[in-house]
Amino acid sequence: MIGLIDADLADPNRRGCLLINSAMETMPADEDTALIFERTARTLRVAFEAAVRQAQFDGEVPRSLNPADAASLLLTTLQGLRVTAKATGDRQVLLASVDVALRALG
Repeated sequence: MIGLIDADLADPNRRGCLLINSAMETMPADEDTALIFERTARTLRVAFEAAVRQAQFDGEVPRSLNPADAASLLLTTLQGLRVTAKATGDRQVLLASVDVALRALG
C-alpha cells in the first residue's frame, strides 16, 4: 500500500486511479464499468485473503481473524487511500490510515 501512496503522490497532477475515478463518475449507471470494477475488486479481495491466510500460517496474524473480513477491510482501505491521495495529497494521513488498518489485523 505504501508503494501505491508514493506512486499516487508522485503524480504532480494527482490524476488518481483510472478505475476508481471511473467508478466514482459513472457507477452505478454504467454497467460495463461496474463489471470491470467488481472483477478487479474480486481479484484484489482474493489476493488479500490469501495474504491474510499466509500471515496466519506464519504466525503474524491471529488465527481468530476471519480472512474474508480482513480482505474486505484491506480492499476498502486501498480504495479509500486512492481517493484520499487524489483529494488531499496528505502523505501523513494516508500512512496513518495504513497503520491503523494493519494494526486492526492484529
